[in-house]
Amino acid sequence: MLQRSYLFLRAAALRLGVRPEIYQGAGRMLRSVSGLSETLVEDVRSADDRRFAARFLAPWQDEGPGTEAESRAALAAALAERPAGQLADRLVRGLRRIDSRPELRFARFLAGSETPALAQAGRLLLADRAIFWRDFHTAEAEAEAYLADPDSATEAGTDMALGLLVSAKRRLGKLDEALALNRTQMQRAPLDKEHLVRRARMLALEDPSEMLRLLKRCDAEYADAGLSGNTLWCAHLLAQGEVDEVERLARVLEMRLPGNRLARALLVNAQVQRDGEQAAIVPVFETLGLECTRDGPGFDGLRLARPHEVPDAGPLVSIVMTAYNAEAHIGTAIGAILAQSYRRFELIVVDDCSGDATAERVREIAARDGRVRLMSTKVNGGTYLAKNAGIRTAKGAFVTLCDSDDMWTTDHLAAHLAAMQADAGRTVSTSDWLRLFDDCRVDINPTGTIVEVCPHSTFFRREVFDRVGLFDSVRFGADREFIARITLEWGQPAVHHIPRVLTIGRRHDASLTTSGAGMLGPDQKSDTRLEYWRIWNAWHAARVAEAAPLYNSGTPDERPYEVPAEMIGTR
Repeated sequence: MLQRSYLFLRAAALRLGVRPEIYQGAGRMLRSVSGLSETLVEDVRSADDRRFAARFLAPWQDEGPGTEAESRAALAAALAERPAGQLADRLVRGLRRIDSRPELRFARFLAGSETPALAQAGRLLLADRAIFWRDFHTAEAEAEAYLADPDSATEAGTDMALGLLVSAKRRLGKLDEALALNRTQMQRAPLDKEHLVRRARMLALEDPSEMLRLLKRCDAEYADAGLSGNTLWCAHLLAQGEVDEVERLARVLEMRLPGNRLARALLVNAQVQRDGEQAAIVPVFETLGLECTRDGPGFDGLRLARPHEVPDAGPLVSIVMTAYNAEAHIGTAIGAILAQSYRRFELIVVDDCSGDATAERVREIAARDGRVRLMSTKVNGGTYLAKNAGIRTAKGAFVTLCDSDDMWTTDHLAAHLAAMQADAGRTVSTSDWLRLFDDCRVDINPTGTIVEVCPHSTFFRREVFDRVGLFDSVRFGADREFIARITLEWGQPAVHHIPRVLTIGRRHDASLTTSGAGMLGPDQKSDTRLEYWRIWNAWHAARVAEAAPLYNSGTPDERPYEVPAEMIGTR
């Protein structure tokens, strides 16, 4: 119902000439407040645009000798009915975000079109896809190619290309170029605060005083700078110890929009920083539909539940948990799994050559519950090599993953299993997570969101591994590559997202994104990860172009591409 309402309002806004950023911002707020997922969900776009674009995708579903000719004929007929720019914009709206093999082949076909406007549409689609899958080099090249041909560009396309290029330049570490492009955005839309806030974010490390000046221009002092601007302003206040002011702004946001997730997260963070009080975490969970009780301090004292239907019976689900020096928190993770409402599962814990008492802790639990099984590696090869070992021994019809520092809600398995059984065409399901520090402070994304798609608690049909193989056995960063491989092979509809928080993640300094070779700096930049993203995206693109299988056995010696040396090896 919410989605239909949004589509109706969006269509009306388009007819009235309302600028896209206005109804898009309203949509983001609606999704945030209503509990719909804030990331990795199907773009809200009109059903008409999707149906329109599907006409041109049809020849590419079963590609053959006549595919290109059939596609050219369909595009020529459409061009006879409307200007090329209108057709290009509608194709971009209808196809964004391309994921499957047919969509990627069609986008490339468009990019090579002799009709300039259609070639521009192809470039935008390729750049947009590249941003999502972290191939910032390709995104940069395609967006620059779009902007280099202004005569064939549209207003909407230029705005989109500028936004994509700013993102790519920033993630590639080209700050000066990103700021120059951002200046162009501000000139094109001088009343839009979003571009000012984006500039402030980019300058947060380089020029904090300019960041503050920009945020004041956006009314951050009055909690009126949007999600990202308010977040950035309050992060500065907390760093300065001005917790009372953050609490005041949080209450302003809550009064303005009751149930505001950011407001409640800021409130608990301020109170924990001031006097260690953690009670305000309970209202945060209320906004997520979770009942929270506390039988002790901090993360490990949380007990979470959500009313739901519990299946009477069903298939065996295999849960694979990898662990390395996790003695301090693995008990919480396993305890949440054993408390699942769906009871027919096996838990395979793969100890990756820990140097502490992790294995002993798991053995103690396994002695009390026969569903828990311990495996141990001979050398430390990293979490993905360990995941693959666990998956190979799994007996279930479905296989899912849990990190040793996470906490599942009691309906985690039931929700995923119900989603997969509802549609046989679904190969994978994902869900959302919220991350907390040990003292119950909320990890707030720089964009102002506290809920994101959980990258690792994915739920697979067993057949997935037969067709595309296993995780790339690098030491970090393989979750995205694997889900991209699956999405290309089956298409986005096969990757079902459950827009509910089913995992609580523990934010600490020993995670793969905050330590070691894969650490993301304050600017979210990692040269090693950038190179890895470029490499595997190039391999995916080549396999699609060749109509070849997207298979990776997960065995290090059989990896189909080279990766940075920092990402491989045993210890």
